[in-house]
Amino acid sequence: MELKRPSLSLGNKELAQVRGYATALSIHAGVGPGKWTFWLVGATCGSEIQDQLQQRDRAWGHIEAHDRYDIWVTNWGALL
Repeated sequence: MELKRPSLSLGNKELAQVRGYATALSIHAGVGPGKWTFWLVGATCGSEIQDQLQQRDRAWGHIEAHDRYDIWVTNWGALL
């Protein structure tokens, strides 16, 4: 889980950071088999990632679905 300060609006920079974590962990030899779920949480979601939050085949906030990991984005209000 990547928690951002409450005043931060989530954007491409923050999403790229979580994608980097997911990619690195999923290919690391020491991790072994399994599926991971990554969460990016912030105050609001910026306009630059709004279109990724609602995808036709997934629940709101489910940004990516891969064999070894999923990435979700949400805001503090929805989480609490």
